[in-house]
Amino acid sequence: MAEMAHAASPLTPGYFNKQFNQLIRTTYPHWWGNWNLSSSIKVGAIGIIDATTGTFRYSGVDIDDPEIESIPLNKSLVLTKGHVQQSGLNLGAELDAVEASGNAQMTWAFAKRGSMVAQWALQAQQVMRNPVDTLHREMNTLKSVAHNNNMLVDNGIIQGFGVITSVIMADAGLSLGSELNNSEFQISGSAELLKGLTGQGSVSAGYYQTHVSGQVVSFIWPSDLTDVVEAVPIAFTFSSIDGERVIPNWLKPISFFEIKVKALFEFQTAM
Repeated sequence: MAEMAHAASPLTPGYFNKQFNQLIRTTYPHWWGNWNLSSSIKVGAIGIIDATTGTFRYSGVDIDDPEIESIPLNKSLVLTKGHVQQSGLNLGAELDAVEASGNAQMTWAFAKRGSMVAQWALQAQQVMRNPVDTLHREMNTLKSVAHNNNMLVDNGIIQGFGVITSVIMADAGLSLGSELNNSEFQISGSAELLKGLTGQGSVSAGYYQTHVSGQVVSFIWPSDLTDVVEAVPIAFTFSSIDGERVIPNWLKPISFFEIKVKALFEFQTAM
């Protein structure tokens, strides 16, 4: 009797966002990834982070008029996890061939489910000036918003609630994740545009179309091609609140008691 074929079990919720966080941190150790390009990721946004998946839940409230500095980046970010083979525009011989026609094609082949790739042309890092002082000044507002989101207890705010204090912006790029074995994602169109999307050139208006074989989750920017290309947030840092303490570059719940004991032990050892 032939065995029945079973579909692969679904990936856990937030799987690609969690993996994107881990990949981002190989370059930026204190950053959270914005896998789905949420527009709620902005400097001064108040909300809650799920430390397991890295998902940010925006409260709908922002810090009033934070001072923001923009630091130019002008570099590419390329991240890969799993079995991914890329072919097309990045190959020198093919570049010479496509530039004459103005059209090009790129393909990513994913051998295993859960494999992913992200390629982004970074524009700038937007940073809140004096974030600790700013959050202390806004503590009453933060407590009010925390209360409305069930993140306030008798001794203050619960860790995981806080404020986005800096954001990495990208001009263009794409993030792809395979939900099935042997999946493939293909994008074709204007060669200049495709080079911009993959960090190989400046972004200009153009056209593209995509084709998927299997099952691939994709996020591409710009998604609506116009003469004006705005930047999109792809990663951020987050300052959490514990009681009334501000914890910059928060990544997961921590115990201040453990930190104090460790510091005391090291001090005694040095004596």
